[in-house]
Amino acid sequence: MYGGSITAILIRTPGSPASACTLLDGYPMAQQGHAKKALKAALYSSVIADFISNIALIFFAAYLAKIALNFGAPEFSG
Repeated sequence: MYGGSITAILIRTPGSPASACTLLDGYPMAQQGHAKKALKAALYSSVIADFISNIALIFFAAYLAKIALNFGAPEFSG
């Protein structure tokens, strides 16, 4: 969720609830003249997290689907 980090870093207003923590470190960096560094850090961390979650989805989606198929309506349990 990189989009909310931009406003959190530059104008101290998180664009999403997930960007509230980015505000704590990113805005002080921007005040010190390191806004570009803060934006790059937010971008890279977002890309890496997205990559890891996509890989996890690829490997675990079939397994989770098998588990989900075992659940059913409680009325039909016998």
